[in-house]
Amino acid sequence: MRNLIFETITESLNTLVDPSTEEKIVKHIGLWQSSITEVGYVVAFPTPAVFLEFLPSAWKTLCGNRQVCEMQVRLHVVEYGAGQSTELAKHGFDLAEQIATLLSECQLPSRGKFQRIESLTNHESEMVKDCMETFKLTI
Repeated sequence: MRNLIFETITESLNTLVDPSTEEKIVKHIGLWQSSITEVGYVVAFPTPAVFLEFLPSAWKTLCGNRQVCEMQVRLHVVEYGAGQSTELAKHGFDLAEQIATLLSECQLPSRGKFQRIESLTNHESEMVKDCMETFKLTI
């Protein structure tokens, strides 16, 4: 199921293009690692980048051994920049909002739609701008 969610989100993010240049807006998509926001991390990817973090999921078993779960995935919209760049932060907020709108319209086959349930901003790093959007999906 995580493969399907990852592929669906990746395909959706790849549809975001700059209308003036026709270039993809999201330059890199991958799985989240907390080291990305640590001081001294060497940037090995272009930004803006989006990383998927799969949060813990509790499965319930129903009659007939059918399982259901409310899966949660957090998207990290990451950009790098020196100092307290307000413009870079605002760009990250705008991109996070675009992504939330895009995913709210996305539905996995025979599953529910993605629903945004939380928005966070990482205020800990001077170099890394990390806007986080958490979505749930009943599967």
